[in-house]
Amino acid sequence: MLIKTSFDPAKLQASHGGTILAHGGLPTHPALPFGSAFGVIRKGMAQERMVQGEGGKIYVPIGGSALIIADGESYTAQPGDVIFFPPGTDHEVRHTGEEDFRNFCLWWTR
Repeated sequence: MLIKTSFDPAKLQASHGGTILAHGGLPTHPALPFGSAFGVIRKGMAQERMVQGEGGKIYVPIGGSALIIADGESYTAQPGDVIFFPPGTDHEVRHTGEEDFRNFCLWWTR
């Protein structure tokens, strides 16, 4: 059976210590070896700095743009990009532009 999920602004809640807004992505299923969520960073917000744990993380931007600072390097994230954070990556995400930065995030542990 196919499982589908969609971004729903009405479901957003404070996450990462209140530095972003997020809601669950795909529901838990025994065949899914990863977690997922939709995230939003609004104007004036920045996701807390963190070091990626044992597993990796992937961002798929779906709206707006953000500045990602990873291991001291700066990158612009925008729709059409796919960003992989390997284990141990020191990173933060800052809103840029006028539109909310929206992304779909996948993560896993080892």
